[in-house]
Amino acid sequence: MQEQNIPIDIQTSKLLDWVISRRHCAKTWPQQITLIREKINSAIQDMPEHKGITKLLTGTYINYFHCLQIIEILKETEADTRSLFGRYGSQRMKDWQEVVRLYEKENVYLAEACQILMRNVAYEIPGIKKSIAKYEQVQHDTEKKEVECVKNAQDFRDKYKSLANQLGIEGKNIKSELTDLLGSLPEMYKEVATQAKKTKEAS
Repeated sequence: MQEQNIPIDIQTSKLLDWVISRRHCAKTWPQQITLIREKINSAIQDMPEHKGITKLLTGTYINYFHCLQIIEILKETEADTRSLFGRYGSQRMKDWQEVVRLYEKENVYLAEACQILMRNVAYEIPGIKKSIAKYEQVQHDTEKKEVECVKNAQDFRDKYKSLANQLGIEGKNIKSELTDLLGSLPEMYKEVATQAKKTKEAS
């Protein structure tokens, strides 16, 4: 394996310091990023109507990689300003190309990427893991309640069926079945009266 391809194990919290100590970017990158943020804030004031750009600019911290995506979109929206030599006359394109140029000067984008990665590892990822654990618990509790509800529903169906059998009905149409039972009462009373009369005579 070639030396430049050998993986390096660097503690995430020390990544930015390592990049600076190896002179991959300058110590002054925070001052440089301040200028870049000003350029970005100015550039986003004049943007074309495009779903991709709208999505990128909505509630997002614009970083170097977003800027590259914006330039790719501007290659479409500003295509009519491109000269025979491949340069764009669009001020929008010039503004974002300048932002990318400043990012790439002394690898400022690398320092910012390290900072974003460190923040994600320290805060964002643990927060996401905590949210996932919370939602998994909610899912578990919901599934448990679902099982209980299914069991209770079956118990109520069994009790309903038992009560219907005691009343001598199927329970499919209670009102109709009970009405039919009322119609059989006169015959039932007549039978009771007959049995009572026989009992009296026998005594």
